Amino acid sequence: TVVRADPMRAEEVAPVLAGHQAVVNLVGRPILCRWTRRNKAAIQASRLLSTSNLASAIAKAGNAAPKVLINASAVGYYGDRGDEPLSEEAPAGTDFLAQLAVAWEKAALQAADAGCRVVCLRLGVVLGPDGGALAAMLPAYRFGLGSPLGSGRQWFAWLHIADCCRIVLAALENEQISGPVNCVASTPLRQRDFSRALATALRRPHFLPAVPASVLRFLLGEMATVLLASQRAAPSKLLQAGFSFLFPDIHRALASILTKNSATTASRPS
Repeated sequence: TVVRADPMRAEEVAPVLAGHQAVVNLVGRPILCRWTRRNKAAIQASRLLSTSNLASAIAKAGNAAPKVLINASAVGYYGDRGDEPLSEEAPAGTDFLAQLAVAWEKAALQAADAGCRVVCLRLGVVLGPDGGALAAMLPAYRFGLGSPLGSGRQWFAWLHIADCCRIVLAALENEQISGPVNCVASTPLRQRDFSRALATALRRPHFLPAVPASVLRFLLGEMATVLLASQRAAPSKLLQAGFSFLFPDIHRALASILTKNSATTASRPS
């Protein structure tokens, strides 16, 4: 059964929760845009209002409430942390995305007050064949124009979309998983190494110098922090829970994704 509701409208949320055991909330406006005042407000509202409406409805549902809420968050929670290893216990950062993630998780945890198990998925960059961050990168790399960003030394927290889906299922089924969970691959990777791996997977050259951080900040404004921040996040809770990644290696992950991408493109009518 498919039910439709707008999570931004509180009056539409409660009726669709009835009879359901779990809620997975991944609502959030894309952040890869110029961070004008209006866009930042929309980025915040899409996350905080939808989550608050869901958590509030769960808290008011009593015995009929879903037993678990799986809610999106982001590794941006940590801010720019250099080479510091980051488990789920690490403190939050202070920049816009970090403070947004703090507020986002706080909104979700309202449901815990009613006895609902809440899992906050601190997602890295999810790589898949359909859209997302990888789709934005592919045109330049396919023309042999890919290069590292900034110093290239920043840690790039990534995750194959297949593992992302499996993490959601694990969080639904395993009652021992709760609170914040780092949803990142188990193999740490610097951004320059990801850049080279993507060029290699596409069989394209990788010789251009890195794009200076100053240029990125000039072109993208505050949003450049998304590309330049370093988060060496580790999936500590997942590993402790016995989760096994299908794609811990970036080369296998990209090969899998690009094969599917090529097959999808070939199957589309001209």
